[in-house]
Amino acid sequence: AQAPTISNTGAMGVSGTVPFTLGALEAAFPGHRVVAGPPSSEKDPVPIFEVYAPGADTPRFVVEPDWSRGFVGRVRTSDPSVEGPNGISIGTSRYSE
Repeated sequence: AQAPTISNTGAMGVSGTVPFTLGALEAAFPGHRVVAGPPSSEKDPVPIFEVYAPGADTPRFVVEPDWSRGFVGRVRTSDPSVEGPNGISIGTSRYSE
């Protein structure tokens, strides 16, 4: 299985060219469960998809659309198992090697 990653170029198999559809996101997040989530906010509701690791109760990723293009617009995470560039993890800061 692909390790969960996020960077300025995308998250796992997602980049700005992935359509904001269930099928496209299921293909971009292999081994994960993708479900339509609640709107992102009550004030300005935007539909989202939540991406769950196997057996998880909280989403690993939250995916939001860019409606002007019909593609994924943003992917966010607060899951510490997701690695960023140079092995950086959510909730940690590395200032030197």
